Amino acid sequence: MFGWLLHNKHTLGVKKNIIYFSLIVTGALFFSFSRAAWLGFVIWLIVLWWQRLQLRESQVTQLKYAALTFGILTVLFFPMVSTRVAPSATAQTEQRSVAERIAGFSQFKSVMRDHWFAGTGLGAYTTRLFGATGDTRTPVHAAPLLVFAELGLFGVALIVTIAWLSRMRISTRTVLLALIPIALFDHYLFSLWSGQVVLFLMLFQMFQIRDNDKADDNQQ
Repeated sequence: MFGWLLHNKHTLGVKKNIIYFSLIVTGALFFSFSRAAWLGFVIWLIVLWWQRLQLRESQVTQLKYAALTFGILTVLFFPMVSTRVAPSATAQTEQRSVAERIAGFSQFKSVMRDHWFAGTGLGAYTTRLFGATGDTRTPVHAAPLLVFAELGLFGVALIVTIAWLSRMRISTRTVLLALIPIALFDHYLFSLWSGQVVLFLMLFQMFQIRDNDKADDNQQ
């Protein structure tokens, strides 16, 4: 995805390096074994392929390489992929994951009864989980809900503003389409510093590309 965003403005030699880098990132994404990340990647591929007539030939080529890399890794590591995508009834870790998510949504509703307007404050969500102890004190597994819980109505306004500002351009819409599944099924984009770095870097690149596209349109 970073390769896609950076691909427009560079020389041929740098573009090749970016393609190689994007393939490495695709591999890293695969080996995260995050179903939300996989879903976001697949949606990103489908949307871009559907709109491929609007893309440059080099971008379509990069898209093919990314899809091929992901496909090859899926075949090579299919037993592990099948465990993540279609967990068996004996997969205790998967059962625990589902149970944690269900409990998290229930805890979210109880917290928001008292903090729907201003939120709990940044990083304070888990301290408001009354009756939860140990491993059960985890953020709700949905970044938008966690933003709402910690920032209140301001968080909702922030999400709506980002979506509104990115509505017109294929490059910015594509980034959001890739981020949405990850955000809906996990919380690390907002709760962990590493996820925050990824999120803010993606948003920065998204709006930078949008501004560059506008400048190109004005020159034409």
